[in-house]
Amino acid sequence: METKLEAAGYTVTRDPFEFVFNADRTPPVFKQTSPARVDYVDGVDVSSMTFSPNGDVTAAVTAVDLVVPAPGADNGHTSGCETSNFGGFPAGTIALVQRGTCPFDEGGQRGGRGRLLPSSS
Repeated sequence: METKLEAAGYTVTRDPFEFVFNADRTPPVFKQTSPARVDYVDGVDVSSMTFSPNGDVTAAVTAVDLVVPAPGADNGHTSGCETSNFGGFPAGTIALVQRGTCPFDEGGQRGGRGRLLPSSS
């Protein structure tokens, strides 16, 4: 592009800057291993959250205060939003929190785990 602009008579300057790069290094893989194996499809069933770290985590999943709202009802639940939601949380497990009233990063900070699997409801 720079060469084309210069050929067209433009004066081109470069302004270097730093930015946070946010993308998966490899396509995410999400699988249920028990009681029955289920392979979820990236971009269809599951997708990475913004600024999720890359890595490999295999562990049991622990539901954090999940409540299924009535059909058509707004989900005003606070799953993972309150420190008390993580009382007795089993060490080494992955927190499954429900989309609700607080941003996911707040839930992660309160849970102190940094590994959250958002549910779709």
